[in-house]
Amino acid sequence: MCGFAGFSYRNDILIKRMGNTLRARAVDAEKLYLDNNLSFYHAHLKISDLDKNTSQPFIYKDYII
Repeated sequence: MCGFAGFSYRNDILIKRMGNTLRARAVDAEKLYLDNNLSFYHAHLKISDLDKNTSQPFIYKDYII
């Protein structure tokens, strides 16, 4: 199962602990993003899909989902 965790301030320790909790659900890939105003973690579980454009996180220009 995919999962997201994040908040609108930077806290490296807390977001990594949250990531560890999501990782326990057997993810295939993960991404951690930190800046001064954001802490974000995304865990991705691959599914069978014919379209490679459905990979996450979705990145378009300066936007990341």
